[in-house]
Amino acid sequence: MPKNKKILYVGPSWAYQSFDPVESNIPITNLNLELEINAINLSGNGLSNLECIDQVQKFKDNYDAIFWVYCEPIKDIEKLGISSIPDLVQNENFWSLRSEANCQILKKISNLSVPIAIVGAHSDIVDCSYPNITVIHDSWQKYLESLINSDWPEDEKLNEGWGAEIVHSWIHNMNITRPSMSVLDRVSATFFSWTLLERAGLWHVVHPSKKGNELFSSKIKASTHSWLNNI
Repeated sequence: MPKNKKILYVGPSWAYQSFDPVESNIPITNLNLELEINAINLSGNGLSNLECIDQVQKFKDNYDAIFWVYCEPIKDIEKLGISSIPDLVQNENFWSLRSEANCQILKKISNLSVPIAIVGAHSDIVDCSYPNITVIHDSWQKYLESLINSDWPEDEKLNEGWGAEIVHSWIHNMNITRPSMSVLDRVSATFFSWTLLERAGLWHVVHPSKKGNELFSSKIKASTHSWLNNI
């Protein structure tokens, strides 16, 4: 572990804590603790990637690197000027618009101009090729599913990890009556996977559980420490 290096740790609720049923009394953890990064924790419930960038930019002290737990890019779709939320949810080209948001956000993250380690969490990491960004793992969601789906047919496995609950809440809270079929298909497939993860004890509602945090941390610990040692 590098000495005298100041690391920032940012991300949404996925970064902030593990989630389990309240009645289970299972202790809370997170990747910062499990990986022993010893970083300054700037994560928070509900943060988007642009809000994480704001958190970093408001941090007044100098820092050497950032460990980034990636948020769902569509949370910033309106801020980026790509689409309104209703238009996005009703558009059959939804995934292309989401991909545009993802690319813009990753470029902004890279422009922070320090070494950055990133993990796919609320969203997978795709289209990320920047010299200062190290992809520690592209998909926390797919990794957890891989622990339980080895004998599943390929067409039943998760195609992409993303924040499906965000769109689901928009449809209901904004009374969007005609969401696109491509959106509904992706939401349904993701919720199916999350339900099976929850049955396996790796998940709670829309987040990884303590066990899900511990297993993923074990998977990425060596690569994380390799990145830390090379800052």
